[in-house]
Amino acid sequence: ERQLRTALFQELAVLHPELLRATNMRLVLRRFGSILRNSSGAASTFEMSKPVETIDKFMSHAWCTPGWLKTVALMYYENV
Repeated sequence: ERQLRTALFQELAVLHPELLRATNMRLVLRRFGSILRNSSGAASTFEMSKPVETIDKFMSHAWCTPGWLKTVALMYYENV
C-alpha cells in the first residue's frame, strides 16, 4: 500500500509551478515555533517560503492545536 501511495504522489503534476513554495524546518522551529502560534498571515511569513521545484516533506496543521504542542511534535519527529 505504501509503495502504491508513493507511486501515485510521484505522478502528481504541478499545474502552477509559481505556487509551489516551501520553507525549511529550521525556520518553522525558530524561536520555539513562534510561527505556529500566530494565525495572522503577513508578507513576512509568506517570504519565509521560497519557490521550489520539489518538496521533500509536507506538513499541514490545524490552528486548534496549541502551537507549543506542534513544535514539540516536530522537534521529536525531526530529532532536534
